[in-house]
Amino acid sequence: MRNIACPVCHKIFEVKSEYCPHCNSKILKKVQGVAKVQKKRAVAGWLAILVGSVGMHKFYLGYNKQGIVMLIISFICAVFASTLYAEIIFCIVALIGILEGVTYLRKTDKEFNRIYIRNQQYWF
Repeated sequence: MRNIACPVCHKIFEVKSEYCPHCNSKILKKVQGVAKVQKKRAVAGWLAILVGSVGMHKFYLGYNKQGIVMLIISFICAVFASTLYAEIIFCIVALIGILEGVTYLRKTDKEFNRIYIRNQQYWF
């Protein structure tokens, strides 16, 4: 178990139930929300690193327009793969995915939640 501060009375206690032992306010949703942000940050980061060139991490975060843009660029580059320009563009898109993945993984959970979940910063 871990210690947290109650969002209502601000007293620190060990999480054993979904209620604060001091003021009896419900705190479980706050704890579960932190776990969801951790998972979302990790999954989005690894998706960006592994398959970022097709925009899977954008779809996972709910940025569908940006995901479609990356997917279309990758598809066009795959169709015209015999040209040097298409290969260069595909490498740039893949590099963008890798950089975004590293950026996601380097952020703290609070920063990730603030920047990419609440404020919805689409690129980097």
